[in-house]
Amino acid sequence: MVKNKWRHSWVGLLLFCACEQMVIYQHTIALAHCYWPVAEVLNFSFQIKDITPTYDIFLVVSNTQDYPYQNLHITCYLEDDAGHLTHQALKNWALFDLKTGRPLGSGLWKSQKHELSMIKGHQFTHPGLYTVKLEHFMRTAMLPGFQAIGIKVAPSKQRP
Repeated sequence: MVKNKWRHSWVGLLLFCACEQMVIYQHTIALAHCYWPVAEVLNFSFQIKDITPTYDIFLVVSNTQDYPYQNLHITCYLEDDAGHLTHQALKNWALFDLKTGRPLGSGLWKSQKHELSMIKGHQFTHPGLYTVKLEHFMRTAMLPGFQAIGIKVAPSKQRP
């Protein structure tokens, strides 16, 4: 009887893991003193080996209640291994509810984590090293309230 419970638990865990999106790259940069200086461009380099699927790139943000704004504006750049710009966009995400001021992320009271869609369904043209560069566009020299900024790259769930 005990063996059957363990077998069912393992089968459930395997099924749960099989349903998760396969991540090919995930990295987070911790920000000193919970500030993101406007002059600091964050760089994330990752290898693309298979160009058959399309990929989604997510922004992963950990912020505190000290963040003084509702939204976050970031310019993201995607460059290939030759330094050619393949994607550029100014993105705007709400981190707090407009009416209530409640955090929209997940986490404990003082710390919230957000996983935000940055580039959806991107088709890489060739295998190689790609770099995502992020800079905030908040018009303040030292943006407070950020513990860490990162990205996650995974094959798209949607078909091209």
